[in-house]
Amino acid sequence: MSKMSWWPFPRSSQSPSTNGDEEKDSVALDKDQILNLQKFGTFDQYSTTDDNVGSSRSRPTTKTISINDAIQPLIKQFVSMTNTTLATLEKSADETSTAFISRFRPLLIQGEYIVTRSLATYEQRGQYGVPIVAGSAILFGGLVALRTGKYRGAMAASVAGGAAYGNIYGYQLS
Repeated sequence: MSKMSWWPFPRSSQSPSTNGDEEKDSVALDKDQILNLQKFGTFDQYSTTDDNVGSSRSRPTTKTISINDAIQPLIKQFVSMTNTTLATLEKSADETSTAFISRFRPLLIQGEYIVTRSLATYEQRGQYGVPIVAGSAILFGGLVALRTGKYRGAMAASVAGGAAYGNIYGYQLS
């Protein structure tokens, strides 16, 4: 009797013969084929004897590999690579933000102090009304006079003084 080639799925040409006590469903495998079957997870039970004649019928059964079993190592590897990449990005972002914040925090503290003092001074602007109006008129009038002349400087001084007065004491349009 000749050995049949191994194929894990039934074929129509390998149907059992009805003459005599030969069983063609039982497949004789050599050691390399058995090792390959064990390696790829399809080996469950096969007849490994050279004679295919026996009192009990030994049918090949296959243990199929599911898609989940085949893809699961790839998914694990992909998740591992993703976690490594995210950890690296988080570390670099944390180092960058820590360096930025350590330099930026003192500036924020100073800025907060300046804004607080400015708001406090603005709230007390009524107590310093005359110096603020005079200072605004002299400053803006002097700058414009230096650039364009006396008359335009005088006009700019009066506009700046009027604007400062209106900001401090308010405009009453009644």
